Amino acid sequence: MTDPRPTMPPRDDITNAQAGYALLAAIMFVGITAVSVGLALVVASRSLDVDKATETSEEIQEISAAIYRYYEDTGSFPGLLSYLVTKPAGVANWFGPYVSARFKAHEAAGFDALTDAWGKPYYLETVGMSGIQVCSMGINGLKDGDDLKTHLEVNSLYWAHTRREIQVVETAIAAYNNHPMSPEYLPAQWESALLLLQANGFLPSGSTATARFLADAWGQVYVPKGAPIMFSVDTIGDPDSALN
Repeated sequence: MTDPRPTMPPRDDITNAQAGYALLAAIMFVGITAVSVGLALVVASRSLDVDKATETSEEIQEISAAIYRYYEDTGSFPGLLSYLVTKPAGVANWFGPYVSARFKAHEAAGFDALTDAWGKPYYLETVGMSGIQVCSMGINGLKDGDDLKTHLEVNSLYWAHTRREIQVVETAIAAYNNHPMSPEYLPAQWESALLLLQANGFLPSGSTATARFLADAWGQVYVPKGAPIMFSVDTIGDPDSALN
């Protein structure tokens, strides 16, 4: 006679099934944990990159301010960013270092103040005749469209520098004209007039001084006015504006 009660599976089968479920649950747990950890790492990495981008942008602004101060003293852009920290050979009127106290503390702590938050050096790009950009290669470390940069427009500095030079020249011309031993008039060409002023001690001599007083901050030779009686010099100004 057949037993009507249901037949229970062997204990070994039950144990194997339970083990399979446990293994599946463990695999799912490990998978979910790995995905969660991966997402957390991605979020943390992005957050870190945002922090680095913010820090780099702040440093770029400080470097830009230092470049302005360097230009106001020397009349030129630094050829290298290291010139903001260490005086370059042959550059007069360097009164640096031009980096801020925060940069100096950063340097003292063992970091290079002229590298971005990703450890890559900042670099300079000239823009036309009157602009320069301070750039970071950004997160990917490449010079491409993802770079962080700021543009320095220095026409106002060019104007200020040029006007100061013209004042020095005008003072020299006035002293020359009022000196009893001077010839009657300066030559009508500024290049010749400049050499005569230098030869008679009214302006510093030497190739550096000649280059300084020959042309304005845009590299354009000064324009004589009122020659020969009321000799003075002027500047055309921004060459880009002159072409418009």
